[in-house]
Amino acid sequence: MVMMCFGQSERLYVKFSRAAGFYKKRVTIDLSCNDPNATIYYTRDGSIPSKRSIRYKGEPFTLKTTTVVRALAIKDDRKSNIVSNTYLIDFKTTFPVVSLSLNSSYLFDEEIGLFQMGPNADSLSPHHGANFWSRKEVQIHTEIFETNKERVFGANTGMRLFGGMSRLFPQKSMAIMTRSRYGPTRFRHQMFPAKDISTYKYFVLRNTGSDFGKSHIRDIFINSLIDGVDLEKQSFRGSHVFLNGEYWGLYNIREKVNRYFVASHTDVHRDSMDLVEHQGRVRRGDMNHYNAMLKYMREHDLRDHTHYEHVKTLMEVENYMDYMTIQIYIDNRDAGGNIKYWRPRTENGRWRWILYDTDWGYGLHRRDADEHNTLNFHLEPDGPKWPNPPWSTFILRNLMRNEEFRLQFVNRLSDHMNTYFIPERTIAHLDSLVEIYDPEMKRHIKRWGLSRRRRAKHLDRIRDYAEKRPAEMRGFVQKRFAAGDTVRVSIEHSSSGRIIFNDNIEIEDEDFTGLYYENYPVKVNALPHFGYRFVGWEGLPDTTSLPTVFVDLSDKAHRKIRAVYEKSTHPIAGKVMFNEISCNNKTTGDWVEIFNYSDEDVRLKDWYFLDTKNEYRLPDSLLFAKDHMILCEDTAAFRKVFGKDKNVIGQFDFGLSKRKERIELYTNEGAPIDSLRYALEPSDSVFTLSLHLPDSDNSLLDNWDIIAGFGTPGISNPSYQVAIVEEKKEQKRRNNTYLIGFIVLIGLTTIIGTRWRWRRRRAVG
Repeated sequence: MVMMCFGQSERLYVKFSRAAGFYKKRVTIDLSCNDPNATIYYTRDGSIPSKRSIRYKGEPFTLKTTTVVRALAIKDDRKSNIVSNTYLIDFKTTFPVVSLSLNSSYLFDEEIGLFQMGPNADSLSPHHGANFWSRKEVQIHTEIFETNKERVFGANTGMRLFGGMSRLFPQKSMAIMTRSRYGPTRFRHQMFPAKDISTYKYFVLRNTGSDFGKSHIRDIFINSLIDGVDLEKQSFRGSHVFLNGEYWGLYNIREKVNRYFVASHTDVHRDSMDLVEHQGRVRRGDMNHYNAMLKYMREHDLRDHTHYEHVKTLMEVENYMDYMTIQIYIDNRDAGGNIKYWRPRTENGRWRWILYDTDWGYGLHRRDADEHNTLNFHLEPDGPKWPNPPWSTFILRNLMRNEEFRLQFVNRLSDHMNTYFIPERTIAHLDSLVEIYDPEMKRHIKRWGLSRRRRAKHLDRIRDYAEKRPAEMRGFVQKRFAAGDTVRVSIEHSSSGRIIFNDNIEIEDEDFTGLYYENYPVKVNALPHFGYRFVGWEGLPDTTSLPTVFVDLSDKAHRKIRAVYEKSTHPIAGKVMFNEISCNNKTTGDWVEIFNYSDEDVRLKDWYFLDTKNEYRLPDSLLFAKDHMILCEDTAAFRKVFGKDKNVIGQFDFGLSKRKERIELYTNEGAPIDSLRYALEPSDSVFTLSLHLPDSDNSLLDNWDIIAGFGTPGISNPSYQVAIVEEKKEQKRRNNTYLIGFIVLIGLTTIIGTRWRWRRRRAVG
């Protein structure tokens, strides 16, 4: 590595003969400086080099064990930048490696070291006042080596300890952050290959929290088990960490849950949100909106449909429902006051909850945790200060007063149990993680003197919980909600359409079966594919032609449901079509433009606009022939940018993915009008998808342009405008050609006529 810059005179820089990285047995290092008269000083213990460090005398040295070498060149009053290289000797792994280096006194000095008790610690656990409870931030040097052995990051950063009670463990979690005073302001690397985010300000090296020394994978197991649920949650990667060249164990690289995390997951600007944790610790913005929501709940009975509908404008009820059903099912008793929630700081921004810190789940502290009634626990009106104080159960208790919410909550919990938490699926997912982590665990267990037997017991405890929890959970629901006996519901998939079950589960490519409750009807919604129409249902006691129905299960009969379709095309299908899509605009909110290509006005009352998981019912409105209409997530924000003269309706209460999405348009009778899917490369810039021409096949991504900027809602798309201009130019060229031809023809005719008359006169003369 070479560090250099130029000013009035050439700046000193140090050069290493060998790059940082992995070496089989040993590596020999030679140091040099661009000024041969400069003196080089270096360290091999991670400390910052100075004149008191080892003086390099021009003789190469050999490393036989993993070592951090840090070097500095000095001449007179000039100093080079410090160069830091980690050499990993005989270290084989399939995981990334993170090497941290700093003066060891910052961590291990008995008086000031962050890893130490220090002079002010209480004698009793959790040792309040101990140094390891400090939020002090220190400068360190961080290197990240990818699985291909390439060093993808090497620079100065900040570090502070991270976590709650897990700070008591000898292996402590650390938050690593970039700041301009240290060096670069971002980690510019795709930390998590499965996630399309390549810029981070923070990341966490987590010691697995309260699961340290136990399964070592509870939190990441639970988080990845529910991939697909509409919750912001952290990604993870196993990694090995070295501290000043000493092996410091197996950590999980995690995203740090803060405003940068929310911004990267939601396209909401990091400075345009309210972000709160616990009862009222504001991390960004304020709590005014949240407190107003709580006040409304206190003063209004949510059994009233009107009041409940208002609350739905303040918080994303389904997001909260997903959050709570998962916490309840996994028996996370640490979730009561240990919460983080946020909202976009806009007129219509609603509160959402972030799933994190789930390592107490799946029986961390008790082998019989599957028998614990976490449903009652999270509905306790007067729980203890910890772990479920009354303030932490307030929202769920009030929402439960509403019949619609109870129905959806019970069915949502059942949905999760019939999909994500099926025992066979759960155990298979656990085993897949064990297979990844097991080969890497040996050195970690040895490093910290942990018990392999204890870990195996905790893995078996998770498997046991996965097997037993469903029956226990169903019993809790039956007792709490008088839900009645369970009823098996089976739904047959069809190649002619799909079914949305309970507004949550999409059934398209394979059949679905699950257990539900006799006193809680389930909802089915049939959506035909293009070229088909919905005819009716098979397997329901009451024949109905309605595409959306609630299925009564009170007779306890096994429901085998099938949607029946027949070939058919709606007269307006393909004529009212998606024409422009804005799916990454924090200023205007997301929106789609539809265009009526037909010669008739079309009434859109109760039409459906859907994305992959959400549905919006259009209000009574008229789309004129050859005209546009925009469907908005946030009509106020949209009009603020584009003005009030646009043909706008809204607002739908969900955003569109900037990466991968399906959007559809159906009539009020369920007839498909338009449908398309898109899959795009990652982009942090504002862009719109713009259809080439109104008569293009918009189901083909090749017929769409990706246009930088806010788009052209309400007017012709850029490609169409260009086509019109070109057509006019072509028409003008054709007209000019015709004119020239006409003039030439007239001229020729005149010449020929003149010559004919001249010849005729000569002949007569």
